[in-house]
Amino acid sequence: MLLLPTALVSGLLLGRACGGRIRALAAARLRLLPLALVALAAQLVLGAATSSTAVPGWLRSTIVLSSSGLVGWWLMANIRRRPRAVQWALALLAGGWAANTLVIGLNGAMPVARSALGAAGLRDVDVASGHLGKHLVAAPSTRLAVLSDWIPLKSFGAVVSPGDLAMLLGVVLLVAALMFEAGEVAAA
Repeated sequence: MLLLPTALVSGLLLGRACGGRIRALAAARLRLLPLALVALAAQLVLGAATSSTAVPGWLRSTIVLSSSGLVGWWLMANIRRRPRAVQWALALLAGGWAANTLVIGLNGAMPVARSALGAAGLRDVDVASGHLGKHLVAAPSTRLAVLSDWIPLKSFGAVVSPGDLAMLLGVVLLVAALMFEAGEVAAA
C-alpha cells in the first residue's frame, strides 16, 4: 500500500530537484481525472477484500477489468497535446497498464508467485482463500507468467509485476514532468 505514496513523493522530490514547481503541478489539467480515481478506488477496495468479504470471482474479474478499462480511457484522454516528458511518462504508465491488463485478462486475476510472497515476508498470506483480494496463485499453467507478480519488494512487504514497476516509474516521472508543464504550455 505504500508503493503509490512513495512514487508520488519521489516524483515531487525529483521534480523539485530538477527545478520544477509545486504550483505548476497544482495547475496541471488532467482530463477525466475522476475516471482514474474511480478505477484506483475499485482496485484498492478489491485489494483490501479478503475471504470474509466474499466477492465472487466473476464479479472480481469484471471489476478489475472494468477499472483497467477506465485507466486506459484516462491515459488516452491525457496523452495528446502534452509536453514530451509528460507523454513519455504517460506512455510508461500505459505500457505497465497494458502488461497488467493482459496477464489479468488471460488468467482471470493477477497471478502471484508463492516464492515471491515468501521472499517479501508474506508467508502467511493465503492467496487461495482470497487474502490478496484480486490475485490468484501462479501455477505452471499461468499464461504469461513473466508479467505476473513475481518481484518481491521486502522493504514494502509487497510482490509486484513488471507492469507495476513500469506504472510506478511512470507515476514518478509524470509528477515530476507536470511540475514543468504549465511553463512549457504557456511558452508554446
